Amino acid sequence: MKILVVTQYFYPENFRINDLCKELAIQGHAVTVLTGLPNYPEGKIYEGYQHGQGRKETWQGINIIRIPIIPRKQNKISLILNYFSFFINGCLWARFTKKQAYDLIYVFEVSPITVALPAITYKKRIYKPLIMNVQDLWPENVEAIMGITNKAVIGVLNKLVDYIYCNCTLILTSSKCFVNNITSRGHSENKVKFWPQYCEAPSQLDDKAFQQQVEDEMPEGFNLVFTGNIGEAQGLDIILKAAQKTKAYPQINWILIGDGRARQRLEDEAKKQQLENLFFLGRKPEKAIPYYLNKADCALLILSSNKVFDMTLPAKLQTYMACGKPILGSVNGEAAELIRESQSGLCCPAGDNNALAKAAIQLFHEDAGMIATMTQNSKNYYIKNFKKEKVLKELFNYINALE
Repeated sequence: MKILVVTQYFYPENFRINDLCKELAIQGHAVTVLTGLPNYPEGKIYEGYQHGQGRKETWQGINIIRIPIIPRKQNKISLILNYFSFFINGCLWARFTKKQAYDLIYVFEVSPITVALPAITYKKRIYKPLIMNVQDLWPENVEAIMGITNKAVIGVLNKLVDYIYCNCTLILTSSKCFVNNITSRGHSENKVKFWPQYCEAPSQLDDKAFQQQVEDEMPEGFNLVFTGNIGEAQGLDIILKAAQKTKAYPQINWILIGDGRARQRLEDEAKKQQLENLFFLGRKPEKAIPYYLNKADCALLILSSNKVFDMTLPAKLQTYMACGKPILGSVNGEAAELIRESQSGLCCPAGDNNALAKAAIQLFHEDAGMIATMTQNSKNYYIKNFKKEKVLKELFNYINALE
């Protein structure tokens, strides 16, 4: 099968669509990716992709076509221009490029949802099925993150979203709540399916360089580790407040691994408050994350209190479970229900720094037997629900049904 994947973010940016494209290629599909110039999360075009470089390349047997975009930088205006530049240049590519005989178009949608418009434009030229993998819910995501509440703007976005959904053959969502939201808009239940994000369990952690790096960087003590994007939407200010409240327990360490728009602000504030129990280790290669989690006593799942985040099942949850980590969640909704259902850790309301600090202290005092039980429950839930082979098989079945 010849598959065109449309995604604003792709290798060398670290997104799960990278692995999915590799798996599709391994299955024998001819995969072409239409994407932008890499600039996430720092907001600067990566070295080697500036001044017309890297517009076409091959990676892991995958053909990559990169269209020019405006880098997202570190402000909302640049972010909006970044979104629009991919959508406009993507639609121009889809309209005027030489038509290819693709059998399927696959859209990986993390914000913005406009990433689907170039795919729809191309679909109308070749009359082939389009699968859209919805990671972010619009317009709810716009209201939550950008603070846009103007009724006229939201009305336009609602029409855009319904236009996109109507032009999809199949919609795969990363949470069950998303299914209910999309079908409540009047879209057929037959074409909206829950398809969770998968994660590959780490193999033997025998890379000596990573092992030494972790030993050098990770503090001794009871380590609570957050990995991923350190953005404004994550609500990570709560960690600063919780760290302040656990100062009386010097063995409890709060560790953030990753980068993003909020990192510098949070790091500056942590220094100002003299939070010696809070560590920022920066962005790490994807392969290194299991080594850091292996050194963690507990993994942190943090989301702001918001109706759209309450419907979200963050991908890092699968990573934590694949690594067999007890989870401390400051989340509401579907993620909180999953932690409780799996009995894989403790959960407190999103945004409640007092509850987060108390839960951290509770885990610190927990006996080894209970921690071991949480660890096993986390691993078992991953195997049953999020194991890579199982989830990919479901996707391949969906794809085969469209042939």
